[in-house]
Amino acid sequence: GSAVAAAPSGVLVTATPTAFADLTGSASWITTNCPTQTLQLRTHLDVAPGNGIGSTTMRLQNSAGNSLDFPVPSLNYHSGADTYTLNCAVGPCLPQSWLASLPFTLTVDIFNQIYEWNETNNSSNQSSPPPDCALLTATPTPTCSPSWNVVPSPNNGAYPNTVLTSVKAIAANDVWAVGYASNGSGLTNSYPLTLHWDGAQWTTVPNPRGLGQLTGVTAVASNDVWTVGNAPQNLLFTMHWDGTAWTDVPCPSPGFNYTNSLYGVYAISSNDVWAVGFYRHFSPGALSLHWDGTQWSQFDFPAGINSLQAVSGVSSGDVWAVGGNINASPPTSVAYHWTGTAWAGVTVPNVGMLNGVVAISTNDVWAVGADSTLHYDGTSWFVVNGPFIGPLYGVSATSSNDVWAVGAGSTLHYNTNTGWTEVPVSPASGAALRSISSLTPGDVWAAGSFSNGTASQALTEHYGCRAQGGGTPTASPTSTATYTPTSGPTNTFTPTPISTFTPTSTPTVSTGSATAVASQTPASTPTATFTPVLIGHVVWQGRAAQPSTSQIVPITLTLKMGTTEVNYGSTNTDSNGNFTVGVSGLISGIYTWRVKDPKYLANSGTVILNGSPQTVVEMGLMKAGDANNDNRVTATDFNITKNTFGKSSGDPGYDDRADFTGDNIVNATDFNLLKLNFGLAGAQPTSPVR
Repeated sequence: GSAVAAAPSGVLVTATPTAFADLTGSASWITTNCPTQTLQLRTHLDVAPGNGIGSTTMRLQNSAGNSLDFPVPSLNYHSGADTYTLNCAVGPCLPQSWLASLPFTLTVDIFNQIYEWNETNNSSNQSSPPPDCALLTATPTPTCSPSWNVVPSPNNGAYPNTVLTSVKAIAANDVWAVGYASNGSGLTNSYPLTLHWDGAQWTTVPNPRGLGQLTGVTAVASNDVWTVGNAPQNLLFTMHWDGTAWTDVPCPSPGFNYTNSLYGVYAISSNDVWAVGFYRHFSPGALSLHWDGTQWSQFDFPAGINSLQAVSGVSSGDVWAVGGNINASPPTSVAYHWTGTAWAGVTVPNVGMLNGVVAISTNDVWAVGADSTLHYDGTSWFVVNGPFIGPLYGVSATSSNDVWAVGAGSTLHYNTNTGWTEVPVSPASGAALRSISSLTPGDVWAAGSFSNGTASQALTEHYGCRAQGGGTPTASPTSTATYTPTSGPTNTFTPTPISTFTPTSTPTVSTGSATAVASQTPASTPTATFTPVLIGHVVWQGRAAQPSTSQIVPITLTLKMGTTEVNYGSTNTDSNGNFTVGVSGLISGIYTWRVKDPKYLANSGTVILNGSPQTVVEMGLMKAGDANNDNRVTATDFNITKNTFGKSSGDPGYDDRADFTGDNIVNATDFNLLKLNFGLAGAQPTSPVR
């Protein structure tokens, strides 16, 4: 009932000078007691003569990066070898989810000498294992030639266009693809889209965002996934998946009302995530944001008009970001290296805009661009040419001998024996693949879009032998399903708290006309029964960066769809610029929203309400200068500011309406804000009621 698979001898991977010499050994898996799925790991450690070794540690680690440490008894040299057997029952000892994350790595640490065995859970001598032991058996030798096949993926039936921009494979039954659905051009007509593959099909997973586009996705584990994107009003956003739901996590938008864009994201660990892109404030340049487990922070790059498209790393002190100098036409290649304290520019050959990067090890990094591929060997970057299939948009790798690059309509594969070779994808009309992610040499995903003749539709393709539901891309809407992935190790994640607020007055609900008013009291505080709420986020121009008490400002909200209008009374945003209102009394549909403060110009946009517990809406930068609250910045506002200029709260003649920064004094800062927005008007009311 059990089978033993031989393993290679241990390889010394790190060492420091010690008094101890030769240690050799081997590791093997033994599966026994299949009905209860007990897993045994047997190690044989041979210790050099005269070198008795005290207790040490054995570490078992799977390909997802999860590890378990076990003490190893004292080892002493003798004519044979000391044998240590680890009996590990699936469940109380070894999480069930680990079994899908092969191969395992066994590491034995003896006085700082690290010996490592890479093991694929191999029980091939067992014939016809019971179903509950299937995950403990080795993958059969493929009987087919791996190839690319289209896998049907859902489109948002409410909007004509669906585009996927990024894909990340975590396990064979755990893959994420992100992008957007749109009914027009630009961010104001786009809605973030999150899709999940569960091993059998793709489903749409709800997310809390309103308008915008997702551009990148990365993962640490099944319950620790990040995605980034861009929203209207030149604002950035990030979301986190904790294994149950997507949560909006605030991040800086340093370009204020100029330009902000995020294009790539990469997670090294739960408290070490990088996102890169481009921003323009007074001068344009590369943008990087870092998540430290608590908040996102901006890290500066050397000066240059550069836009970064992708990021990848080996460790916290070894991260690469690539892109292009957009001041050149066409853009030229640029790369930066993070060594733990700052970003430094690194000279690279020019192959056009670099769109993707993957760091396999410190001396093995690949980048792909508009014209070719680049490789870093630990000393310098150099061009590695292959078949030209057009611009390359993404790159992924499982090892130095298994590197994939994706172009719009084809892929390239690299190994050290053959170099780059083209591997055609399954034909799709107007295919535009934009991202690739590989789990093993025979399990690779690519994502993008294709044309159905009138619009763009989601496209996912899988490379491998096993059936993945392949077929012709479908433009038919797919119903939304909620996905809960297989439980895995818990990762600590604490997003910036989002406070909730109860409106100070009962909103009015208008039906048919502005004069027919009925009373309605929306629920404003989420309860255990998940009363639906809308969480709005704004940035108040001229005030200290969030979080700050100066960002606590009164705001009013109007929601309108057709002849139904809801006017919420004034409430305050919190220090992060968030406010919350209840929407349980509203039917599902697309609503127009409008927000206003007496000193700021109004903003407006649209939001989809569908009964979700939380709907997060990015409402943009609120521009200051409207001292008389007429939704325009004119000479009237100038005169109000002029008449109280230089006065502080409590002074005779002080007029709070001109204090746009909330510091209780009217000075040059307030005047400059008014000057910046002079002549502008805010968003018009959604109905005759302002």
